[in-house]
Amino acid sequence: MEHKSLDSIDRKIVRVLQQEGRITNRELAERVNLTDTPCLKRVRQLEQNGIISGYEARVDPRSLGLLISAWVMLRLSSTTREVGNQFQAAIRKIPAVTECYMTAGQKDYLARVYATDFRDYEKLLRDQLGSLPGISMMESLFILSDVVPRRGVDAD
Repeated sequence: MEHKSLDSIDRKIVRVLQQEGRITNRELAERVNLTDTPCLKRVRQLEQNGIISGYEARVDPRSLGLLISAWVMLRLSSTTREVGNQFQAAIRKIPAVTECYMTAGQKDYLARVYATDFRDYEKLLRDQLGSLPGISMMESLFILSDVVPRRGVDAD
């Protein structure tokens, strides 16, 4: 679905910033054929409109000793608002969970977790994820390799 407020220059800006978030405004302006001030105004407008929601460094988890990567699919015993709110508040407090999404289908949530090894993963599963409020089922999918690592969305 196309966002109506983005013209071709805004789309170029988004595309470049997704690939090179640390590019200088001057370099960005040159890449999208603008002068510095209009380019900076457009970037600020994209930020204010929530199209650009932030900037971050991508860190290789393995370089930090996090050798195990998994997606954990979770089902709740009840899908009431109260149980969902309790679950969401609790899972946000677990540092090993780097992403968590509410889903539709057979599972209610999908969480990305990292651990140093399988013993550490077992401890995370047993002591933290397994004690989350409302959990009735967990299933793990271990990541063997990154085929398409996280990348930006298509701005076209």
